[in-house]
Amino acid sequence: MKKGFLIGLAAVFLIGCATDEQEQQSGEDTDVSEDDMLEATILLTEDGGEVIEEEEVMFTEGDSLMDIMDENFDLVTDADGAFIEGINGYDSNETDGYFWTYTINDEEVFEGAEDVELEDGDDVHFDFSEW
Repeated sequence: MKKGFLIGLAAVFLIGCATDEQEQQSGEDTDVSEDDMLEATILLTEDGGEVIEEEEVMFTEGDSLMDIMDENFDLVTDADGAFIEGINGYDSNETDGYFWTYTINDEEVFEGAEDVELEDGDDVHFDFSEW
């Protein structure tokens, strides 16, 4: 019984060491320091005025706007996952003509959120309005 326990313990130890070695060899550092974190402001409004929510979000360089939104809000996306169709229960509606549009630093953006990377200090404004 002791022998079986020791063999199992050794196997767990060896697997753990191999995993650590693989992570070191891949060059991936899963720990992100606070200094590496960037910050942006996300503002959600309805019809250009009524504030639904405003949130300061933290992210790392290279994160897409879609990743950032998905981590901080309840999203509905198109079938490809590239465009946001709903945020926090406000879903696009063709019948009523309501859709989400967004600006970054007061400039309108015509790309899907999956293709956009934010920079530190960006102000993102999503507006749910009739189009």
